[in-house]
Amino acid sequence: QGSYDQEELEVGFADLDTDGNSLVSLEEWRQPFEGHIDAWMQMADTEAQQEAQIAHYKDVFNQMDLNRDGELDERELQHEMDNLRVQKKAGLLMEEGVTEEDEGYSISQVSGEDML
Repeated sequence: QGSYDQEELEVGFADLDTDGNSLVSLEEWRQPFEGHIDAWMQMADTEAQQEAQIAHYKDVFNQMDLNRDGELDERELQHEMDNLRVQKKAGLLMEEGVTEEDEGYSISQVSGEDML
């Protein structure tokens, strides 16, 4: 179907699931992006900009949390990775003429900027 390889998803999910409970909390979600967020906050001119950036990563997490339980499971991450892949592929199709057969994406290529 265009889903990520199961092993690829499991590795990516395990990287996020730092406490090993098979769920990703907002705190675990935030950790990989802390450096990106901290760098952005140092450039932010106002406290309002800083608060807006923090609110943005929480909104992204909440959008991915399909069952609204405050944690992400592997199925929810799979759903989001599929959506990102489709969006990225559609952008590449329009911008670079990449064919539909091009399957060159992996979960490890999704950066903090893609998620935030």
